[in-house]
Amino acid sequence: MKKQNKKPTLTKNGLKVGRPKFELDWNKIDNMLMASMEGTEIAATIGIDVDTLYKRCVTDKNKRFSEYLREKKAKGVGIIKQVQFQVAVQERDKGMLI
Repeated sequence: MKKQNKKPTLTKNGLKVGRPKFELDWNKIDNMLMASMEGTEIAATIGIDVDTLYKRCVTDKNKRFSEYLREKKAKGVGIIKQVQFQVAVQERDKGMLI
């Protein structure tokens, strides 16, 4: 059984203290990953520390960032190849047929 290292919520007079959790837009992050952006670039773009992005990927997506990045990047490459194929075949673009 895996041990969980959860920190207790700090309270002062019954109120939570500390910085509020930053909401991540995973659809936006997915699109940036499909565009082959790296974690450091994404973190800088959305204004968070790269370690925060990596940790939140584990907590929100139950995957290490490297695995999540690989999946989304592969999806982006696949989309590009499909579009290139369509342009080459449907529009008979000789440059794309090479």
